[in-house]
Amino acid sequence: MGMIGKVVEIRRWNKTEGQVLINGELWSAVCEVSLSVGGKAVVCDIEGLTLKLKPYEKSQGTLFGIKKGAAGYPCCQVDP
Repeated sequence: MGMIGKVVEIRRWNKTEGQVLINGELWSAVCEVSLSVGGKAVVCDIEGLTLKLKPYEKSQGTLFGIKKGAAGYPCCQVDP
């Protein structure tokens, strides 16, 4: 099963990069905004061995204030 759309736990973070825990493994990750250690984020893309993230917002099924739609998550480009 793929990792895109999975919620990860932030383990180490410095400005826009760090390490996250997913499926019991630590992965390198990047995000356009700073994240907090212990917080959560969502995988929206994978580039090599680095996960691209967006902040996770639990309220009302939204991700970073944007409702998830047919095109997936906001940082992922999906051609119709």
